Amino acid sequence: MHQNLLIKAAAFLNFLKAYRVWLCSLFIKGKLPPGNLANIYTREIKDQTYLLKQLNTHGPIIKARMGFFLTICVVGLKQCRQLLVEQDENLVSVSVEIQPIVSKGFMRVMKGADHKKYRSILIRGIDPNAMETHRSFHRTIIAKSLKEYGSKQTKEPSAQQYINALDTIGQAIMLHLFFGAEYNTPYYDQLRNVYQKMWDKNWHFYMSDRQIVAYEELKKVLLSSLKSQNLSTNPAIRESIVGRIHESGSLDETILGNLIYMVETGRFTVYSLMRWGTKYAVDNPEIFNRISTDPKTFSNEKECIAHAFVLETLRLNQIENLLRRVTKSFVFEGFLFPKGCMARLCLWESHKDPEVFPDPFTFNPQRFLKNEYSLDEYAPFGLGSHRCPLGGLSIQICRLYLHYLSSNYTLEPLGNGPLSRGIAHYEPAKEFRVKIHKK
Repeated sequence: MHQNLLIKAAAFLNFLKAYRVWLCSLFIKGKLPPGNLANIYTREIKDQTYLLKQLNTHGPIIKARMGFFLTICVVGLKQCRQLLVEQDENLVSVSVEIQPIVSKGFMRVMKGADHKKYRSILIRGIDPNAMETHRSFHRTIIAKSLKEYGSKQTKEPSAQQYINALDTIGQAIMLHLFFGAEYNTPYYDQLRNVYQKMWDKNWHFYMSDRQIVAYEELKKVLLSSLKSQNLSTNPAIRESIVGRIHESGSLDETILGNLIYMVETGRFTVYSLMRWGTKYAVDNPEIFNRISTDPKTFSNEKECIAHAFVLETLRLNQIENLLRRVTKSFVFEGFLFPKGCMARLCLWESHKDPEVFPDPFTFNPQRFLKNEYSLDEYAPFGLGSHRCPLGGLSIQICRLYLHYLSSNYTLEPLGNGPLSRGIAHYEPAKEFRVKIHKK
């Protein structure tokens, strides 16, 4: 009873904080968009399409609330991109707060010259052919992880065992691409063990003391790996993203800190995408089975069913929104965005436009084989200058995973129930997993 009262009191306090920003906006020239102050978080837990319905009712720009933040929601990628261009100086990205240890913070929140500098360093450090060059090695990682997972299936595997297997695949490939850590070597085990200390259920929002300690430990391990004797004897480190940046003379604490956290957030993105891919594989077995026999899987991605399969997965789920904090009041498309509110750019809802994607809630990878979409129609990795430069790696990792899975196993779904709301986005059912049977 006491706990329920505290929850209700906290919810009411959050409403008052958002209401305060709304009241302040009355004294600023301009009008707020239509809508109400219902909490999007709680409404979306019950109905994934809640905000889409509100936007369809009130128009492409509405007001709502996320916790204690008054939130202005925008749907339509063209409008979202226009907002980012016109109001760049008045918007700040919302992301992991790593400034306690990295002075310039996460790259996605940087602005101006700092963002341009560090984004350029990162892009130069990425080998565009890395996934092709190391395909056989990454395929081995997938094979070993799935074999180990399959060996535990004397009884029904748990959802957590399945997630752990995907997490191992995602993290192992990320550690190899970023830091040259080869699977099941002492260097890899050392990095993985420290990253396990870093994991925290709240990583998406702020850093804990434990994460700060783990970060310092990771930094020492990585700087030690970049000593000349290690680079000369270990080409994997030299050819990795951190190795290429180090060799160019551009490595500093800011770029190193960003790489460390990109691996941590990236592994979550990758294993979540593989989990969604598996969900759509068991729901659409005829399409999934085509992947193993497609001769274009690794020769022409624009005509590759596995590539289209991943793109359609991203269109339907996982990619939800971009968040920006408004630092100075402005008017956009006739509506006021008051200082202190959030701007939510609705990617998930924008990807359900029936004029662009007919029958938008149907899983149909074929649409990506027949059509090419502009950034005003399809943008799974963001918009504008902060568009994720590593999105292509996520797609290629998931494509390789799906090809290996379809070529070597048949899938038996377990716990395939209603979708659940996760930390950062909607996920398959909490108990969803698969039993894999060797072909």
